[in-house]
Amino acid sequence: VNWDEAQSFCSWLSKKEGRTYRLPTDREWSIAVGLGQHEKWDQDTTPATVIKLPDEFPWGSPWPPPPGSGNYSDASRKARAPSANADRTYIDGYDDGFPTTAPVMSFKPNPFGLYDLGGNVLEWCEDWFDSTKIHRVLRGGDWGSGSQLSLRSSARHHIPPTNRGTTGFRCVLEVGSLKAQAQG
Repeated sequence: VNWDEAQSFCSWLSKKEGRTYRLPTDREWSIAVGLGQHEKWDQDTTPATVIKLPDEFPWGSPWPPPPGSGNYSDASRKARAPSANADRTYIDGYDDGFPTTAPVMSFKPNPFGLYDLGGNVLEWCEDWFDSTKIHRVLRGGDWGSGSQLSLRSSARHHIPPTNRGTTGFRCVLEVGSLKAQAQG
């Protein structure tokens, strides 16, 4: 899906349930993946300029990922989609069993109980990547990602909001909308 389609779904769900759903901000995504206390933001910081942590992944710090860490470019993908393309990266010695997308919640949740913050599909965030406002932020790596750089928890991907690819999204439920509903 593209960014506008993700936004449309959040709007539809908000109207349907009488609550406020939206895409997560880049900072919220960092908190969800466990990086919130490590990133320093000020009023001029953008996802393009925030300091990237080199050796933190959704599963921790070892490389390659331990078994069951998530859906990445692995042995099952290489067997089903071998490529002579030098740009294609597979994680040697890792096999999650899914050559492309995996069902949601196929892997263990993180310590906050959140699933699939790494692998499967890149996830749209609310933010623009930088002040040019041309690209939106994507986080999380995808089933086609196999490089350490692209799978870091702090990696930010960016494309125009009209583009599609191995992109998806998760919704954030605003806490204020729960309080208002409970009081109403």
